[in-house]
Amino acid sequence: MEKGLISVIIPVYNTADYLKICIGSILSNTYKSLEVICVNDGSQDNSSQILHELADKDCRIKIIDKENQGVSVARNNALDAANGEYISFIDSDDWLHPQFYEILLYLLEEKRSDIAVCQFKSCKGYEEDFKSYKSLDDISYVRHNDSSQIKSVDRLNVTRALYRAEAIGDIRFKEKLTRGEDVLFNMEVFFKNNPSGITVTKEELYYYYQREDSAIHSPSNIVKVDSIDWYLSHIEEFNTDYSKKEVVNEAIKSLLWLRLSYRYSYNKKELREIVKPRIEQCSKYLYLFGDKKRKMYQIILAHPFVYKAFRIFQDKTILLTIYDLKHPNSVAENKNKKWRKYVYSFLSKL
Repeated sequence: MEKGLISVIIPVYNTADYLKICIGSILSNTYKSLEVICVNDGSQDNSSQILHELADKDCRIKIIDKENQGVSVARNNALDAANGEYISFIDSDDWLHPQFYEILLYLLEEKRSDIAVCQFKSCKGYEEDFKSYKSLDDISYVRHNDSSQIKSVDRLNVTRALYRAEAIGDIRFKEKLTRGEDVLFNMEVFFKNNPSGITVTKEELYYYYQREDSAIHSPSNIVKVDSIDWYLSHIEEFNTDYSKKEVVNEAIKSLLWLRLSYRYSYNKKELREIVKPRIEQCSKYLYLFGDKKRKMYQIILAHPFVYKAFRIFQDKTILLTIYDLKHPNSVAENKNKKWRKYVYSFLSKL
């Protein structure tokens, strides 16, 4: 382990159009002691060529070429190869504020934390709205002594956090899961390894490129049963009511989305056989929640249309996902049609 070095882990799969912006934003960060580990996960486009061209220009870039096995395997390969005192995970179609590492490292060291988390900004295309640099003295933050004080939204993904390598230890991503692997990874890091101090800043330092074909809008990447079953079979491994509640909360949210998306792929009997026993398992743990949230879950678990209305209210573009689920044979054709782009743009502004 090299002191002061940040190992930046980037799984790459068919993101040639975004790699130069993504990696360029990392290399141009004000903090320079980086090793950028790019795992080419069997890309079919010219991602590998671009990675090697970039590596020829900057010795901080390391490339692992491998057959396609998924994002979890790619991240685990990079974790095993990492030499840094700190670990960062970046998605290959996103980009960073130029002080991303400077600020998060400051929060780790000055505030004696094991994990530092920033906020993200969702963008429809590449933006460069960070015209002025931030003074470290002006950075607003909250330091938490334990994971139970962290808002769940700050544990949803791994990309906007900087970890001490020791806080991760031997925890790895679940390679057999098809969705939600980053949530599970953070669940274990936050609740099993008990990091000493988590500092959260309100600064938006991570820029998420909201592509129409990203995971939440892709019917081919809907939540799978295996993720829910992992949650339900590992609840008792977490040793506090709070951590158990958070695991159950993720299981219920995944189960609700599964029921919404699978209703277009299965008949009612098949769907009932998939969902009913898992709802019963989740219901056993509703006592962990306060009265208000427990009643809310009881209602939406019993009445699927309530959850559907809630999701549409949250994000109108979900209507396009539902359309795709209803018409699976025309998904590839529809994605290239002009009407879809106009509809997506309209819904995203509602």
